[in-house]
Amino acid sequence: MSMKTILLTFLACFVSLTAMIAQCEADQSEISFSITCTSEDCAFSVAAYSTDFSVVYFNGNYNDLTADVSDQFCIPSDECLVLYMYYNGFDVNYEFPYSISKNGIEEVSGMLDFFSQENYINCPSGSLCNTPAQINGDGTFTTVVDDMWYSFTAPTTGLYHISTCSDNTCDTKIWVYETCPWNIVEGPPGTYAYNDNANCGLQADTDLSLEGGVSYLIRIGDNLDNCTDPITFTFAYAGLISGCMDPLACNYNPLAQTEATCIYYPNPDCSSPDLVMNVETLLTSLYVMDVQATACDVEEGQVTGDGNRSVITFSVRIDNIGEADYYIGNPADNPEMFEVVNCHGHTHYAGYGDYRLMDMQGNIIPAGHKNGFCVMDLCGFGQYNCGQMGISAGCFDQYGAGTSGQWFDVTDVPDGTYRGLVTVNPLHLPDALGRQEFDYDNNTYIFCFDLYTATNGTRAFTLLSDCPSYYDCLGVENGIAQVDCEGVCDGPSVWGDVVSDASLNSQDLTQYLSMLSQQNNLVTTCNDLSANGSLTVYDLALANMCMGESTQGGNSACNFPHNILSMSGPCGMAITNVNFQEGYVDVELKSGLHDVIAYQFTIDGIVISNVVSLSDGVVFPCAVGFNPFTNSVFAMGEYGHQLNNTNIPYPVCRIYYSQVIANTICITGITDIVNAQRSRTASYIYGDCFDATAFSTNDILLKGEISVMPNPVSDLVTFTMNRFVSTPKELVLRDHIGKLIQVIPVPQGSHQVMFDMSILPSGIYTVSSARNDELSNVVRLMKL
Repeated sequence: MSMKTILLTFLACFVSLTAMIAQCEADQSEISFSITCTSEDCAFSVAAYSTDFSVVYFNGNYNDLTADVSDQFCIPSDECLVLYMYYNGFDVNYEFPYSISKNGIEEVSGMLDFFSQENYINCPSGSLCNTPAQINGDGTFTTVVDDMWYSFTAPTTGLYHISTCSDNTCDTKIWVYETCPWNIVEGPPGTYAYNDNANCGLQADTDLSLEGGVSYLIRIGDNLDNCTDPITFTFAYAGLISGCMDPLACNYNPLAQTEATCIYYPNPDCSSPDLVMNVETLLTSLYVMDVQATACDVEEGQVTGDGNRSVITFSVRIDNIGEADYYIGNPADNPEMFEVVNCHGHTHYAGYGDYRLMDMQGNIIPAGHKNGFCVMDLCGFGQYNCGQMGISAGCFDQYGAGTSGQWFDVTDVPDGTYRGLVTVNPLHLPDALGRQEFDYDNNTYIFCFDLYTATNGTRAFTLLSDCPSYYDCLGVENGIAQVDCEGVCDGPSVWGDVVSDASLNSQDLTQYLSMLSQQNNLVTTCNDLSANGSLTVYDLALANMCMGESTQGGNSACNFPHNILSMSGPCGMAITNVNFQEGYVDVELKSGLHDVIAYQFTIDGIVISNVVSLSDGVVFPCAVGFNPFTNSVFAMGEYGHQLNNTNIPYPVCRIYYSQVIANTICITGITDIVNAQRSRTASYIYGDCFDATAFSTNDILLKGEISVMPNPVSDLVTFTMNRFVSTPKELVLRDHIGKLIQVIPVPQGSHQVMFDMSILPSGIYTVSSARNDELSNVVRLMKL
């Protein structure tokens, strides 16, 4: 939600406060502001809130002004507030000087020269991420506000130690960030490093590697306001990181700055990492909750529908019980370990976890999947963070229950008994140094539960103490092998590979376009990416999204089958114009909520001869086509392009026709409208059919030279020539690529010719006539 939206919401919900001219109370401070009017168009809004937006202290609107603005109000003396100034006028070249004072003393001044200006007033140093206190070196520090922020610029690259273990008895936490986070959360998401409970109990203690010359934000706080007293913590430089610096050694440490002993294979002291799922953490954290699916949740397949979802969420803690670190590194140095393109806009570690919901026969139930964001040490003594990812030997990483994707979406799953399968490092990836795990058999944990609908209509479950062993299709207990899309166990088939070259590429997209234009296509599991039993533009769009993200380092769009129908904000289509003289129909699309990447619909009453896009070719370059056998029209935008949502309908295509074959021209159905989150949208047809009775088959002959009946045709077809135009000597029949099929003589004085099409293959043909050696008429016909 934008700050402007928040402002408008508060303005709607609160009664405007009257400016206070009188002296403030003893426990209050007077905040005053002034804005200098330098334009003939002075219009402002000013609002002041507590930093959590729970209290509004002031709001005012100043419109149609030609003079300066000044006002004042009172706040509690110890209250930190945020004051917003908005320019509401229309002068694009404006600069308005302003100043803000507390108790008559100027706090801040500046220039309002953009849409809005945000200032923090009466906020002690460290109370906000924007106003952190400074740490300049080693020492002991005490917070003066809850969840206090500090800034530290590392003078040199090395290991630094932060601890709350001394002089605190409450439950403390340490967060480290590279930038101010968008959302302030209790756990590690969005952090550079994080620690909760260390070896000293409820307190936090962490060693972390910081890069010289880089500024970091350190947040010292507690767990859910557990601490009532200030928190004391120590900060100290711990020295350079020591380790083997030879990449050929089996104990090579890529973070090392000073040399330590190296050992080499086949030395028996060479060790391996070993990642294992912490079962106790998983089982004790399971619970049902409702979540409102975000656009990214839907696009990345973390849910199986939009709107409110019921999910079984759980925490996953990954312990490295091996004797060597599992080093992942960073995307710049180790791109093969990461997915760098996705809806969330941040890097995902490709091998974090695989969460599957299965029935008791081993069939996978669509229930979402997990993408790992940052893999870091959370034990306190580790060295890995979001800058250099990994899990130190003896340390762990954890994603808490409730985190996006940490769940099975059971909204639409029938009541029954199911298996939950949770696997760490499902791809059995070696770490970035090539070290394989010591044991992959301990990477998976499976639990069973009864899923049911409670009497109040909510979803619920009961864990089962007895969970029968599961064997994958290769016969491996707790294995992760699956049949591929052609039904082959652990097979090589690729979803969407319609040209059978073992990859999804541009040739497949071209073939999909061709298939959408054909009469009959063999629908297979591999080419039906939505698993809805038919081939539509939705399958084409899914293939395009997968290929586009894959070429840029992503894979979240390649989880198939994928079929989500968004019921929020339906999209509509309508015929806006029929030009009978030039022979075309214009169609528009209305989408007030969704950004559209593809559409497909059917139209009745005309024989389609061509379709062109009416969309801006820069904004929405797209491939358009039609199927003459179903009279459907389809379009798909190039990857990364979309028709942005707007409340104003926009023209999308123009359909040229060769004949009007009914009394009305109508859109008869919308097959798919696909949004940028890989979902089909609910849709509707609006507007009326167009009356075409004035252009019935008999009358249209007056305007053209040839008509075709029936069209489509399976055997005998009748070509009728206009009686008001001199009859041609012959008609020329060609196939869809212009190849000559037959020259059909026209007897002198005759106005009708019959021809047997039964011996010709199904497809699109044209019949044409010539007059004075110039093409005078072309009609398109379809052979069934």
